[in-house]
Amino acid sequence: MAQTIQNGLIPIVTPISLVRAETLGYSIDGETAEEMINSIISRVREVMSLSNKELEKKSDAVRAFALKNHTRKAYSESFQKLIDLIK
Repeated sequence: MAQTIQNGLIPIVTPISLVRAETLGYSIDGETAEEMINSIISRVREVMSLSNKELEKKSDAVRAFALKNHTRKAYSESFQKLIDLIK
């Protein structure tokens, strides 16, 4: 997922993916397969209804977030903070 959002792909994901879909994209809801399928259809329709300008703005925001938080440097810094907490 990190690689796709670095390319500006607006995520439509389940909550278990741990992507901040609430702010970056769309979350798939539902407990059953039917509920999840209906949620996916709804989210895709929602994205399709956006103007090109809105899509570009969302895509740019997703890309900027990913390039700040999902890079080797960001992971290294995060891991170092974890190590420092354990010490």
